[in-house]
Amino acid sequence: MCNFHSNLEDIIRRAMRLKHASIPMETPIEIISMQPSEFSPLISKCQIKVCWVGNDGNRNDSLITKEVARETAPSLRGSPIVGYYDEVKEDFEQHNKLLEVRDNRIVIKENTRPYGFVDLSAKAWFQWFLDDDGVQREYMVTEGWLWTGQYPECSRVITKGNGQSMELDEESTKGSWTNFNNNGRKLFIINETVISKLCILGEDVEPCFEGANITNTQFSFNPNFAQELYSLMKDIKEILSKGGKQPMYNVYAVEIGSDLWRNIYAHLVEKYPVEDAPFTSQYSVEGAYEDGEGQKFFTVGTEENKYLRFNFDFSDNIFAVEEPTEMGEDFVAQETAQFDAEKVNEFITNYIAENQDKIEQPEQPEIEEPMKEDEPAQEPVEDPAPAYSLDEIPEYQEALARIAELESNYSAKEEEVTTLNGTIATLNEELTSLREFKNTADRKEKQAMIDGFYMLSEEDKKDVVEHIDEYSLDDIESRLSIICVRNKVSFDREDDKPATGSTTYSLEEQFDTTPDWIKAVLDTEKELNKI
Repeated sequence: MCNFHSNLEDIIRRAMRLKHASIPMETPIEIISMQPSEFSPLISKCQIKVCWVGNDGNRNDSLITKEVARETAPSLRGSPIVGYYDEVKEDFEQHNKLLEVRDNRIVIKENTRPYGFVDLSAKAWFQWFLDDDGVQREYMVTEGWLWTGQYPECSRVITKGNGQSMELDEESTKGSWTNFNNNGRKLFIINETVISKLCILGEDVEPCFEGANITNTQFSFNPNFAQELYSLMKDIKEILSKGGKQPMYNVYAVEIGSDLWRNIYAHLVEKYPVEDAPFTSQYSVEGAYEDGEGQKFFTVGTEENKYLRFNFDFSDNIFAVEEPTEMGEDFVAQETAQFDAEKVNEFITNYIAENQDKIEQPEQPEIEEPMKEDEPAQEPVEDPAPAYSLDEIPEYQEALARIAELESNYSAKEEEVTTLNGTIATLNEELTSLREFKNTADRKEKQAMIDGFYMLSEEDKKDVVEHIDEYSLDDIESRLSIICVRNKVSFDREDDKPATGSTTYSLEEQFDTTPDWIKAVLDTEKELNKI
């Protein structure tokens, strides 16, 4: 009875395990075809500036080099994108954790929610950015997806952009503390780590890496973008500091040495020259700009720490400039000079050298000695030209001798070339004659071979006759022999037959007198019979 109950219980347990089982059938599998560009409309693609790399410490007193970041990049794939959203603030917060007491123990609980992920096939790259603090930094960047359909609150990341902070796996992170530049600051140098997650931060939260963020913006690779952004940020700060009264000016790119630059410099030289310094000006160009109405102008600084504005137009290689006006007191020159002083000085030096012949030299007055009353005027006596002969110059004589030697060698070479050309012509004639002789001999031999096959008709021999020059002697013999075998022709002429009996060629006789062409026919027949 015990065994019965035991077996029954075992059967029941097995049945319970199979209660919700789904067993695959041995039927063909139908694969659903999906294009790479097809994905759920409930997710949105984003780009993530993960961290900047270099040899400087971040706000958390840690340092990640480019080499370590490159080794860490594969761990980005599959990493969750998390965050904690405050519905009251309608924005995300920072890394949010809760402290709970469980069984008289303090437990740290993650309070963030997954809002997306980094694609398993996502690419990562390094790219330079100009941060809002005016510092250029190189960031590691990757791609991710956000569940904007499931969690509408994360749509603000796509529309506005949010800061981001990466979290590292503690067990995988290895490094060491070290003094930084002997200034008393200690940094944790990360040598090895794994990225565990990427956390969305709120607008009022400063990320560890100044410019780390998540956005839908496709980061531009325009090399002028950094300069334009820096100039724009500087202008905005200046406007805000002055109550928004400063007009907006965009930097207008002018290359030193270009046609526009040369026209600007020539105008300053003409209108504001420096005495005793030809082709130089009292003013130097501070910068070139374009205002909100599209008017282009350049500015120069004065000794009174003021700036003059010169409106200009340069189209169809025609340069036109207006009279200068004084810039307002609210105008602030660029912190970083638009034009390199060393290159400007180099241009001025070259410009003066180019126009050196245009500098007028002052005429020197002739000083005449007073004539004595009794002394007649003497006409100027020209210095006699030095008398010399080329025959007395050794270098000239050596040159003449060398020229004569070269002319002699040239004549000798011409004769050798003429002789060689004659020899080549003679050899070519002999070669042509020999070829003709050989072709004639070959043709006679081939014709004799064709005539030897007297038992064949002219039609049978038509092919080899027409191609007698292309076929070799062996080719002719072989082709005609095959035709003999196929046609089963008789090897004897009627007029050659004896009055009685027939001529028999025995292959067993000690002295074989069978003609070669008959041997060829017989050999061909044997080969065909084998087939």
